[in-house]
Amino acid sequence: METSEAPASAPKQKRQPSMACDSCRRRKIRCNRERPCEKCVEVSLPCAYTTVPRRKGPKGPSAHIINFLRGLGAEGPPSGSPAHPESFATTRTVTVQTLPSNDPENAGSASPTPSLAMSQSSHSSTEHSIPSLLTSSRGPAKQRISSTELGAHVGLFFQRLYYIMPITDSTLIADCANPDALHPQRYAYLVALSAATHLQLNLDIGGYESSMDNLISGQDLIDEAVRAFREYDSLEHPHLDSLLTMFFLFCAYGNLNKSDYAWHYLSQAISFLQILKMDREELYVGLPPAEIEVRRRVYWLIFITERAYALQTGRPVMLRRSVRKPSVLNSEVPALLYGFVSLITVFEQMIPEFYNWNTNIVCESQEYSAITTMYQSISNPTALLEEVAETQQVDIIISQQWLLVCLWNYLVKRYPLHPRNPTSSTALLPIQIPLIAGRTVLACLSCASLPSVDAHGIGIEQKLYDIGESITHLPPHLLYKAYSPATSSTTPSAAETRDILKSILMFLSRTRGGQSYLFFTLWNNSQDLLQANHIPAPFSTPLEQPSLETLCSEVTVEEQEAAHCRNHAHAHTQILLRTQAEGAK
Repeated sequence: METSEAPASAPKQKRQPSMACDSCRRRKIRCNRERPCEKCVEVSLPCAYTTVPRRKGPKGPSAHIINFLRGLGAEGPPSGSPAHPESFATTRTVTVQTLPSNDPENAGSASPTPSLAMSQSSHSSTEHSIPSLLTSSRGPAKQRISSTELGAHVGLFFQRLYYIMPITDSTLIADCANPDALHPQRYAYLVALSAATHLQLNLDIGGYESSMDNLISGQDLIDEAVRAFREYDSLEHPHLDSLLTMFFLFCAYGNLNKSDYAWHYLSQAISFLQILKMDREELYVGLPPAEIEVRRRVYWLIFITERAYALQTGRPVMLRRSVRKPSVLNSEVPALLYGFVSLITVFEQMIPEFYNWNTNIVCESQEYSAITTMYQSISNPTALLEEVAETQQVDIIISQQWLLVCLWNYLVKRYPLHPRNPTSSTALLPIQIPLIAGRTVLACLSCASLPSVDAHGIGIEQKLYDIGESITHLPPHLLYKAYSPATSSTTPSAAETRDILKSILMFLSRTRGGQSYLFFTLWNNSQDLLQANHIPAPFSTPLEQPSLETLCSEVTVEEQEAAHCRNHAHAHTQILLRTQAEGAK
């Protein structure tokens, strides 16, 4: 009998994976199951096959016994019996690939940038919780997030978000190596930072369920950070880690558009800042220089954040300009600190009294002069150096234009007829501010890379929405003004105004890999300006709503006029930057 056996020396072919890779499963797209797959190569994502197919459970006569034993493993030993945590420990395998660091303060060093795939043994659900030596009054601690997960998120933070939040250093990466050995205070800080990174970069796009796909979600990270934060008494020994935990929880909830949760944690962070006396300059004397630098950065980052979020939500502010700004010349990263201080200077012009007027608490007699002074200060910021990171440049330019629009919106709401100074009868602010802001912001976005824009999370969507919404509130004689070469440098024509608004809508339809929650609100408010008789009414369900390409195809102006608008917007940005440079001289 003949047997057909392959030669022993013939190489074995690799078996093709039976499931899609982790990234394709999370993004809910078709995967060709290569290593790496075609879709991951196209967008430069790590391609890994770590998902384990979930079984439905044991069958047969012994099924109830196995399920009972599994229940004992999840709940711990029965009461009255000695606990042996090591007998319930699960094996955790961590593979960390060392790549060149993207930390601006430690360029050239190595840092782990592992995959975002979550292993079965490190899942954070209650199903995989085990007894631990770290216990609290609320019962045994759950199994912590794996070092792979923490390292991946911290690595992403340094690559994408550190430029706008320069408040930590690369020692965090070393802390990710063994999460079980960390104090709950430090562990909560790392998980909160991971949650903020995950949600700010919108890594949950596709709406997958982590319990089914075996991947961690932003809400999972928030829940774990809050749980770890409750394991210790943060007020008994106040620490900067606790402050930053609450700040990053604010960032996470803010990117979920949960404003009440976000404001709660931002207020808690401000309270901790005051408990640590970081708002008192005289108490910085005698501290180590490195600690002084970190404290100053944290203080001013929360200062900026409070000013921006209070303006968005209509609340007063608590922090004042009570400490010095971070040192630029003595820093190891002067370009980074120069951009950071430039952003501080922009928000610093918004006086605290304006927030009281904005919330209708009180209206003082010096309101007119104060608004004029703020407008002039914000309109003439410090010059942007070429060495400043692109992510920071986007933040500074968009924040500057957004603050000008906020001043304009305040006056329009308070004085429906365009307000004028009672002493000189001149306009307090130029009436075309929203159009100039929209043109400048779109020119900035057209020149910036996608990662530099997406790094700003939901905040950039909200600022773009505010600018677009203000355009719809312009007087009719500006909205429907015919094109005139003599006035085109200051007041766009009606066609260019529509083009600016459509470009803002286009951005909101594709931001951070998906459609912004503000898109259809702005679209509905823009129908009159965008010739609503050519635009179909929105459908009742999101699945039936038309794409923006269909929406804009009915109202797009001629290609020649669109090209003229784009060239004009780019020229306006160049003039703006040149003016800032000349003013700095």
